[in-house]
Amino acid sequence: ALLLLILISFMIRSPLASWLIQGQVDQFNKKYHAELRIKKVRIIGLASIRVTGISLCKAGSDDTLAKVDTAFIAVGILKLLAGRLSIHDVALTRTRIHVVEDEKDNNFMFLMQRQQQKTDTAPSRLEYQEMAAKMLRFIFDKIPLSLTINQFEISHSTPGHEAGFSIDLLRLERQYFRTTIAVYEDTLRQRWNLSGRIDNRARMCQFRICADSGSAVSIPYIRRKFDAEIGFDTLAFRFSELAEEDDRVSLD
Repeated sequence: ALLLLILISFMIRSPLASWLIQGQVDQFNKKYHAELRIKKVRIIGLASIRVTGISLCKAGSDDTLAKVDTAFIAVGILKLLAGRLSIHDVALTRTRIHVVEDEKDNNFMFLMQRQQQKTDTAPSRLEYQEMAAKMLRFIFDKIPLSLTINQFEISHSTPGHEAGFSIDLLRLERQYFRTTIAVYEDTLRQRWNLSGRIDNRARMCQFRICADSGSAVSIPYIRRKFDAEIGFDTLAFRFSELAEEDDRVSLD
C-alpha cells in the first residue's frame, strides 16, 4: 500500500505542485492587490521544477511589470529531505521587467504599499544593520551553484525619458561569470563588459565593469537628474561578510 501511494504521488506530482503553487499565488494576489499569473508548472525528476508563462502586474492594470517565459529550478534532493533548501541550478529564459511611472501613477508601488502601512516608525541604525545582514545571508544562501540567464531586459519609462539594459546570455559556473550588457538612455547607446565571482559559502562577491569599446562608461540618469556627467574606465567592487561574531559586512 505504501509503495502504491508513493507511485501515485510520483505520477501526480506536477498537478499537485501546480495546485499548491496556485494557492500561494492566490494569497499573494490578495495580499498585494496584484495579478500574478502562471501558465504551467511541471515537476521534472524528483527535485526540479519548470514554470512557464509567468506575469505580474497591478490588479486591473494593463502595464505588466514583469514577464518570464520559462523558469527552471533544481534543488539538492538530500538537503531537501533533511529540511534544508539548497538551490543547485537556475535557468531563466526571456525575462522582461518594465517599470512605468508618471507624475500620478506607476506600475510597481503596489508591491510596497502593504509594508509601508505596517511601518509606524523609522527603523534605527542598528535595526537597519540587522535587516541588511539577514537579507544578505538569505541572498547568499539562495545563490545557485549554476545560473543561466537568456534574454534578460529591464526598462524604465517616464514621460519624455526611456532607459534600460539588456543581457543576451549570462552564465554563472564554478563561481565565475562573464557577460556583456547593452545599456541605453534615450539616444545614448553603450555596451559594458561585466565579469566577476560569487562564492556563497564564503559570502563574498566581486565584479568588474568596463566599456566594451574601450571608451569611458557613462552612468545613466546623471545628466537628466543633475545636468552633469560621471564616467569611469573600470569599476571594481568587492563585498564580503566579516566573521559571524562581528555581524558586519565589508565593502571594497
